[in-house]
Amino acid sequence: MSRSPASWATDALGAARENGPQHHVRAEYALAPDGTPGISPQVVENVARIEGVRVAAPLLTTLYTHDEDRLEVNGALVVDGAELKRMMDLEVVDGSLDALDDSTTVVPDLWGRPAGSTIEVLMADGEEADLRIAATYHALRGEDVAYLPQRFARTAIHARDGLARHAYIALEPGTDRTAAITAIRRAVAGTGARLITRDQLVASESAYARHLTEVRQRSVTVIVVMFCFIAILNTLLMATADRRRDLVVLRLAGATPGQVMRFFIAESLLVAAIGVALALIATALNLTGLWGALHQLFGTAPLTVPYAAITAVTARSTLLAVAGTVLPVSAASRARTVQLVGTRE
Repeated sequence: MSRSPASWATDALGAARENGPQHHVRAEYALAPDGTPGISPQVVENVARIEGVRVAAPLLTTLYTHDEDRLEVNGALVVDGAELKRMMDLEVVDGSLDALDDSTTVVPDLWGRPAGSTIEVLMADGEEADLRIAATYHALRGEDVAYLPQRFARTAIHARDGLARHAYIALEPGTDRTAAITAIRRAVAGTGARLITRDQLVASESAYARHLTEVRQRSVTVIVVMFCFIAILNTLLMATADRRRDLVVLRLAGATPGQVMRFFIAESLLVAAIGVALALIATALNLTGLWGALHQLFGTAPLTVPYAAITAVTARSTLLAVAGTVLPVSAASRARTVQLVGTRE
């Protein structure tokens, strides 16, 4: 089924996100899971032993912050401070990544906490800690995670599975690139991890996100569009069936059955055209507001307009409108003909 106009906003949001900083990755290469849920610490250690290769494997964990009388759940990544600066290109807005140590953290600016302040956190394993905020960085919704020092690595086992979703790799200056890449591929062979470039990582993550979005959209779209089509057909069937008097007046005025049918079809096409025009105006107003908001968030914010989907939805709605008119008019015409024949007999 074609994608509905309801998905245009998500398309625009996805396009804007892909034009912005993607995952803040600076590393040239990365390890990605290959048929496994993540990358084990042993694989990371094997790659880290290769001469001239630096590896950062952030562990996904969970931290809880106090918000008045409740705990707020937040995502966090455990990573070495030096490797964080080497592998990730965070847009620091306050403080410095150089201040990241075992007693500090880096948080997104969306949290509204300034650098230098202290944040009380509860970890997934029950440990409580007061961490000073070394820096805040600009983050998009969905990418607003805290960065924690390595001493919290054990909490990843309690919060998740203790596996890294990706491991970022950088080569030290002067390293033989071909030899290093060959050694990395040999070290990860058969371990459930594969070596990819940064561009491949960004492309795969974007493709996966788009796939999940499309699955959700299509599931909702099928339900919504089917109900809309049923409503259109039902409304027109009932409305046209109640206009038998108009049909009789047209026949008494001398209109032939064909002329009557063409009149009602033209009327249904006019109604469909008005409906499509109103829908396009409402959508344009909605997308204009969305574009303005995205422009403020991401700068460049292209809007994607699926013309094929517009044409398909318009054509199907028009066909249903015509069908919803033709069927009751045909039935009424046949009933009127039978009635006239019976009267003459």
